[in-house]
Amino acid sequence: MDRHPRLGGLKVHHILVGMNKSITGKDTLLYYRRADSLLSLLKAGANFEALASATSDDKFTASKRGDLDYIKREERRTEPQFDKVAFNLKDGEISGIVRTSKGYHIIRRDGTIAAKTYDQEKDNLKKL
Repeated sequence: MDRHPRLGGLKVHHILVGMNKSITGKDTLLYYRRADSLLSLLKAGANFEALASATSDDKFTASKRGDLDYIKREERRTEPQFDKVAFNLKDGEISGIVRTSKGYHIIRRDGTIAAKTYDQEKDNLKKL
């Protein structure tokens, strides 16, 4: 339980260095180093979308140049670790390396969607 400002959602892109859940300990170092080298390329000016398309292990989003579309805190479309970092970035900012059960992510927050007003949500709230 926590308090957060209400947002409609975030537009995000990501690059995933996929890792099997059974990999632990020192075995994760190879994957971390790969993610770190991708982050270094981004910091040196590499194009995020091109890098995501060429290197991301998330084949669904790689085909969309890393585009995860919109994530919403209320819908919990992503894992808590991913959400926490994405929602704490500023628009246009790129994260460090984020570990989830899928592997290592590099996240770019592209924009914020304003939350709907009460009048816009009223009918939906009644249904709930």
